[in-house]
Amino acid sequence: MKNLTMKCFLKTTLVFSALIAVNYTVLVNPSDARGFSRSSTVTGSNGNTASRNSSGSYNQETGSYERSVSGYNGKERNYSTTVDKENKTVTTQSSNGGSRSTSYSDGQKKSEVTGRNGRSATRSTSFSR
Repeated sequence: MKNLTMKCFLKTTLVFSALIAVNYTVLVNPSDARGFSRSSTVTGSNGNTASRNSSGSYNQETGSYERSVSGYNGKERNYSTTVDKENKTVTTQSSNGGSRSTSYSDGQKKSEVTGRNGRSATRSTSFSR
């Protein structure tokens, strides 16, 4: 197996109006063959900056994909996603208490989202050939 290392640097300047210019920089650096790390910085026309960092990796022991995000506001969130191939279900848990579960069966897709306040919503879609 070949170990691949990739670094990607992207810098753009977005102009929303004559008064506001935003520099947006993204640095993507895969941590290994099963993970990634990403950081971005936004600079406003007043010189203030905000940064966002995220990383993720696959946990072979638990069979889940773990992701961590530190947002522009400084708050950090962790997510864990598992796939149950037998029951055709994908479930994501968030460290803030929210969750999402999606199941697939006979042309149907059903998603249930539960917020950190315990309230939930369900959406179903179907297709036929």
